[in-house]
Amino acid sequence: MIKYLYGKASYLGEFSRTGKNLWFRDLFTMDKLNNEEISDNEKRKSVKVTSEEISSISLAGRDFKIAPNTDFDFSITPRRCYVLCLSNKGNSTDLYELFDADICIAINVVEMVEMINNANSHLGIRVVSGDIKYYTDSIDLLSCASEDDAAFLKPAKPYQREAEYRIAIFWPKNEDSKLHVEKFGYINVFGTNPAADDHMTLSFQCPEFSQVVVDVQRI
Repeated sequence: MIKYLYGKASYLGEFSRTGKNLWFRDLFTMDKLNNEEISDNEKRKSVKVTSEEISSISLAGRDFKIAPNTDFDFSITPRRCYVLCLSNKGNSTDLYELFDADICIAINVVEMVEMINNANSHLGIRVVSGDIKYYTDSIDLLSCASEDDAAFLKPAKPYQREAEYRIAIFWPKNEDSKLHVEKFGYINVFGTNPAADDHMTLSFQCPEFSQVVVDVQRI
């Protein structure tokens, strides 16, 4: 289970050498990335649906019939989480260009997920990893089983070229979760108003770190 992390050596170089200071980004800030080629509004997954696909909806316990020959936008909101976005493609020239990257780090995601779980089990977090499912029509959204699963959905165009594999960290009380820190006491895990640099930083200790980073390529 080797997946690939692209980025700038100026940010990821320390992690590649020491295992320190790896950013997991707030999912709800993915539309604020400086790189517009990969920026995406992940707070809302939407697709056009017809009345032939959905004949009725239920609101507040009441069923409503959809008017015939009607098109409307169907949307779901994922559960908020922190994510690390990797790729199934390693050392790809196209992805270096797309991500404006100069470093590609091969990561054993099984080891990484296990280390995160073991080190933070007292916080009640849940770590989920898997391939992004790229949707092209309403069927993929309508069949989404949960808000957690929605965090692994993206529109096929233009994002399918990234061949993304994602690690997501879910907190037990969602946006009401709090963390006790030495300097400020209890703080909210998520910012009230998502900002571009909202993230959590994880560090991986040696010698276990050598089991996480498998290889490093630079251009």
